[in-house]
Amino acid sequence: MKLQEFVFLPKIIFLSTCIGLYSLKVNAQMLCDDEIRAIIIENSLNAYTGLCPCPYSIHWDGQKCGRRSAYIHPKNYHQIPICYPDYISDEMVQSFRDLHHLS
Repeated sequence: MKLQEFVFLPKIIFLSTCIGLYSLKVNAQMLCDDEIRAIIIENSLNAYTGLCPCPYSIHWDGQKCGRRSAYIHPKNYHQIPICYPDYISDEMVQSFRDLHHLS
């Protein structure tokens, strides 16, 4: 690889990253409620620090967490994850929109 090509490569990566972030911002403004609910669930699961947040999660032993999950036994855990879209109210969706400046 020539020196000019090596110097040019980071500029291409930077530009494609900027374009990707811009399209993400544009697409984020067009999210439907179900997509926002999926993001809220994903954020909740990413913030959970234990082994078994939801019944459908996979435990380290390769089995589904099922009845061992924090969702099933909320009194035994400090964090209670959001596992299902039915538990996300319209107010939570609107709060997400407001927080992220989505119309």
